[in-house]
Amino acid sequence: MASALGIDFGTTNSVLAVAEGASTRTVVMESPAGKAYSTRTALSFLKGSGPLPLR
Repeated sequence: MASALGIDFGTTNSVLAVAEGASTRTVVMESPAGKAYSTRTALSFLKGSGPLPLR
């Protein structure tokens, strides 16, 4: 079964969703403040650096 991760980068918040076969779900983020369906958008670009490796 194929899977895909979709990322909606918004100006302030971003949302992640997973598609597996015929079903989809929104990724729920958990923090001390509770559960949320969006997370803060934070991108960083360093001069002279390439893509960051996935971990």
